[in-house]
Amino acid sequence: MHTMTSVARYNVAAAVRAALLDGDASQLPDDLVTTVADGSPPPSRYSSWSSQLTSLIAACRRGDPVQVARAMTLCHQEPWRGINLGGWLLLERGPSYPLFEPYPRVSSEWALLKKGLSVEALEQHRGQHFTERDFREIRECGFNAVRIPFGYWVVRQPQAGEPYVGPALEVLDQAVEWAGQYQLQVLLDLHGNPGGESGDHPCGRANPRWTWRNWRFEESLEVLAEVAQRYGGYEHVTGLQVCNEPSEKVPVDTLVNFYTRAIATIRSNGMPASRVAVVLPIYREHRAPEIREAWVAGGHVHSGHDNVAFDLHFYHSLGGYAGNLAHARHCAATRKHGRVLA
Repeated sequence: MHTMTSVARYNVAAAVRAALLDGDASQLPDDLVTTVADGSPPPSRYSSWSSQLTSLIAACRRGDPVQVARAMTLCHQEPWRGINLGGWLLLERGPSYPLFEPYPRVSSEWALLKKGLSVEALEQHRGQHFTERDFREIRECGFNAVRIPFGYWVVRQPQAGEPYVGPALEVLDQAVEWAGQYQLQVLLDLHGNPGGESGDHPCGRANPRWTWRNWRFEESLEVLAEVAQRYGGYEHVTGLQVCNEPSEKVPVDTLVNFYTRAIATIRSNGMPASRVAVVLPIYREHRAPEIREAWVAGGHVHSGHDNVAFDLHFYHSLGGYAGNLAHARHCAATRKHGRVLA
């Protein structure tokens, strides 16, 4: 059976959207004219993604810009079903626990290096934490993608006075090569932005005096440009996440402005919408309405921002409230979160 490439599927989806929303059918394939006109099933050559195509047509007919954008993404890219390779290129106490064991009160890479973790130990960790064997086994388990979190210092020299050790692009390069070798898609995740997207340890440093003005937005865009240029030529690199868990102290307009500039930066540096999704974290569910409102009010749904995904993080196992739930309530919460994501 002939399978369309993601780029071909994107072009078809864009033509369908143009025909229904803009009245421009000039690029619409001849065999889809009837489907678009009367809603009949797509021809057999679209069978591998006919449900997504049908959803796109329905969304366009409803005129719902958010659903149209979502349907466009689902039309042309196989969904990620993968594994997060945490604790490798940004140290966190959980996944990087052997390095933290001698320092029970330390929670971040910054503090660990300040406490005396040697460069040799860090480099050994980077060389051994994940190996080619892990990528092979991920594929053998039936997954099709890996998410690779990294701090900005992996891409470029850390700012003077920061303890981070970098760059370490050779490790990221190797990870991308291994993923390609085992037919795994790659979501690159700028997990630690310059200055931090929060004052919490997941971005590299736990800093109680952090404010959102510490986030060096311009430098973050430069890092994203470098990443896009370096990995844009890899067909299996299908996602770039612009940050991890932005603090709620970041004003929503400031965050949305950064996100729109990040999209433009990534697209203009070699990662097209036809192949690469840009992931924009919302982080906590309760912030979704205000970010969605700002996104729609700013006209960004209609600004050509195809293949953009908003990211929510649901935690079920990190203590606190979740740690006290009975099994049945965990199951109920999981079902609820599934409905939110759908």
